[in-house]
Amino acid sequence: MPPKRKVGSKPNESKNDPKPEVPKIFLATESSSDVPQFSIQVDDHDVEASTNNQPNNMVIASEPTVSYLAMNMDPGLVRRKSQQFEANIKAEEEEQVREALDKERKQVEKLVSSRSVAQGSLSSAMHLHPDKSSFRRGVTGSMSIPMNKMSLKLYGSEKAVIEEQERLKKAGSWIIHPYSNFRFIWDSFTLVLLLVNIILIPVIISFWKDDDSAWLPFKAVSDTWFLTDIIINFRTGIVIDGPDSEVVLDPKQIRMMYLKTWFTIDLVSTFPFDLVFTIIDGASSMAETGLKALSLLRFAKILALLRLLRLSRFIRYMKQWEEIFNFQYEMALAFARIFNLIMLMLFICHFNGCLQYMVPMFLDFPEKTWVRDRNLHLSNVTIWERYSWSVFKSTSHMLCIGYGLFPPQGLVDVWVTYVSMCSGAMCFALFIGNATSLIQSMDASKRAYKEKYMQVKEYMQFRKLPSGLRHRISDYYENRFQGKMFDEERILTELNHNLREEVIQYNCKDLVDQVPFFNEADPSFVAAMLSKLNFEVFLNDEVIVKEGTEGRKMYFINRGTVTIKSAQHKIEQSLSDGCYFGEIALLQQNLRRVASVIAETYCYLYSLSVDDFNEVLKEFPRQRAKLQHVAQARLKDGPRERSQPGSSNLSEITEESSGMLDDYNKSAKKK
Repeated sequence: MPPKRKVGSKPNESKNDPKPEVPKIFLATESSSDVPQFSIQVDDHDVEASTNNQPNNMVIASEPTVSYLAMNMDPGLVRRKSQQFEANIKAEEEEQVREALDKERKQVEKLVSSRSVAQGSLSSAMHLHPDKSSFRRGVTGSMSIPMNKMSLKLYGSEKAVIEEQERLKKAGSWIIHPYSNFRFIWDSFTLVLLLVNIILIPVIISFWKDDDSAWLPFKAVSDTWFLTDIIINFRTGIVIDGPDSEVVLDPKQIRMMYLKTWFTIDLVSTFPFDLVFTIIDGASSMAETGLKALSLLRFAKILALLRLLRLSRFIRYMKQWEEIFNFQYEMALAFARIFNLIMLMLFICHFNGCLQYMVPMFLDFPEKTWVRDRNLHLSNVTIWERYSWSVFKSTSHMLCIGYGLFPPQGLVDVWVTYVSMCSGAMCFALFIGNATSLIQSMDASKRAYKEKYMQVKEYMQFRKLPSGLRHRISDYYENRFQGKMFDEERILTELNHNLREEVIQYNCKDLVDQVPFFNEADPSFVAAMLSKLNFEVFLNDEVIVKEGTEGRKMYFINRGTVTIKSAQHKIEQSLSDGCYFGEIALLQQNLRRVASVIAETYCYLYSLSVDDFNEVLKEFPRQRAKLQHVAQARLKDGPRERSQPGSSNLSEITEESSGMLDDYNKSAKKK
């Protein structure tokens, strides 16, 4: 390459001298012909020039050189070459970017390929060996308290349920929450198995043959299940009853509390003492006589009676379910308790029936027993026949209606009958007491009404009131409370504002729909007005409003019919459901009633006093003008429309009242 030189520089110029600020222009040459072709690029750095004509060589020139070249070249050619040069640079940059993207894509494909291989091997491994971590997460999730309607009722909010879930995680691994889905399903199967055991075990012990090997699978399954239940109880949280109900989740506390309470009973009722005794005795008594072997087998059956202690577990689990479902199904739970009492009576009757046959069987059916007299001990008698006669005899004893087939003849029958009669009497008393308590608790309002009515009757008798007045008072209580008594004011006061307003609006929804006084008013004003209404009941022919008295209330008719009478103007008119009267008393002070209102039937009214009305108007001042307009229109137009034939004097009353209302409006405007 030929040497480069600076164009326009002086020979003696020092290298350290500052160089003038000259725009830098880059020239590139192409020799497609004898005439050199230039492309120009301007830069701000030092400018150097090269004179060779080889293609694609960069020539760096200063401003004077560029000016000279520009003067000797076609401007359009320079512009086209410049654009071509820029396009080449852009194409090169795009190519570099494309190469970088291709390189990166190849790396990603390589990585994805390696992951696919790893996933394929993992899938094959999972096919042979399931994911233990996923299985564990599913099991531990079922052991935690779920987010459902029942848990929200128990803990009050989603935040409290989440905090309980976090507390369970901190307690340790494999801790089961007592309200978890796992415990619910486990207890469901346990209750079913307990029910089957409670029914079948007495039958197997009492009526089955001495060789009960056919029931060994059932006993093995039951014992294994209940032993597993004991192990699970050591890892299940315990609910502590009290005002602040708490769930103990600490493993040490759970273990200590379970060992001190139900562990002993659960272990004794679950451990197969009879099977162990049979196995040990069978290995050492091969040469024993048949009579002694039979006695040993019967002793093993006596040990099997310890399994009946599982009844305590059944009662305990049923109580836990009652406490859980009491939050949501209180009414159904009351019937469930009665059903439980009936089932308890049937269980006791079942146990007594098995006892009737089991005691003579253990004594080898002595003489003067009802089993031998009935020949039920013979081998040709079926188990169903023995059980039926036994249950019939025990039921007769428990209900104290007889002694069954035969009265007790021997001492054995006497004691068995005595036990049946005592257990039946206690069970019957327990059933009557609990059933009466449940029925009374299910209708507390009716019981309160009866107690109140008895006080009223004693008061009327003490005061020696006339019979006609007593009849009217009794009639009033019957129609006012309708057999149920509530402290409605206290109940509504205990509710929050939103619930109280919703209850009041529901109770008065028919009234609001029927009365234009409420339909044409603001909803917030209507809600405030409804909260001030008082429910009143009037008997037929009872005076509600007396003519000439000062008006302090207006009335809304919810149900019934009233008659408006005026002795001065000799008019009569009837109003029924949805109508109202006495509204002028709310807008005009010291206004005398211009007519009497008498209940034609039993009337259920809502009254609104002047004081309550004015209290509401303080919060809603714009409603006063609207109400005055509605009342004035009612006075002028309403009575004429409702007047009966021949009552032409009713217009005089309306005009007089309307004039009083106009005077009141004028005075109010002046104030």
